[in-house]
Amino acid sequence: MYHARCLLLLLLTLASGGCWVGDTPAPQLPVIEASGPGEVSETCDCLQSPPDGIASDGLQGRVYRFTEMVIQDPEALATILNSLWAADLEVNILNLFFRIVTTTPSNLGYPAQRITIEAMSGWRTPDEVLLSGAPVESFCGLPGTEVTLDLEPADECAGKCRVRTAEFGAMNFYAGDEDTPINCGPALEVRHSIPISQVEARFNFDEDCGRLIGGTLTACLEKPKAKGLCVCLRQGGTDACDTSGMVNMGDPPPNATAEEIRDYCRQCGAGMWISLGTLVDQVETPCDPPMGDLGVKISGIFSAEDITPLYSGVCGGGQ
Repeated sequence: MYHARCLLLLLLTLASGGCWVGDTPAPQLPVIEASGPGEVSETCDCLQSPPDGIASDGLQGRVYRFTEMVIQDPEALATILNSLWAADLEVNILNLFFRIVTTTPSNLGYPAQRITIEAMSGWRTPDEVLLSGAPVESFCGLPGTEVTLDLEPADECAGKCRVRTAEFGAMNFYAGDEDTPINCGPALEVRHSIPISQVEARFNFDEDCGRLIGGTLTACLEKPKAKGLCVCLRQGGTDACDTSGMVNMGDPPPNATAEEIRDYCRQCGAGMWISLGTLVDQVETPCDPPMGDLGVKISGIFSAEDITPLYSGVCGGGQ
């Protein structure tokens, strides 16, 4: 009877959303087969065929590049940015990396008990903005875009291959190389990047840890920073955006009118530039935790693949 009561309490705990997390044993329950798009691998052997030059634990030192990044909400941003991002990821103009810096080993079947990564934007060689079909020879991380994130195993209900951010983080989305930015925001702290805060991310390692799959991300896009960034609505390639004539624009005028915002973004150079802040003003979804009317919440999905053999370190030298 005692064991029956314990099992009942255990089942009630799981049914209410409680799960064992971290590097501690969880009670064993009968296996219930899952199906559908949410199904993920129960095993992720990071020692299986590790890339050259990585640490002996099979995970530390790996670099993953985003191959998919889709905004699901808000629709105002998804309508404009998803098609641009898909094209830029495809031709390696937009390069977002997760570089695994350190790991704390786990003895309970998780990829690691704790994972510290650098989330950064990057570039590649050949370094022409238009590759004309040439294959990528190497990738490098753009200095100044990197932000450290700590990951831990996600809840036991999601399987041992799923990890999550241990606390809020940040990311900087930079497209193009240092000399040829595709976005225009010279007054921002990380110039020409889309900065997001309150980042929460979850994803699964696949069977050999060669891909990050089933990734979800929520974050806050702060309105004052969004108003300092202009996005080019490219048609027919990146040659529709020419930032060579960009001037030191400074911050946009406070409480700028639509006409003043248009004039501000025209200083970026040739091309059809729009203010990211203009798009954000159409969104009413508050950040979580809320920031009043100073930010909007965004959410989306992502996936990534291991490009460790192609990663050459920080652009311009260094690791």
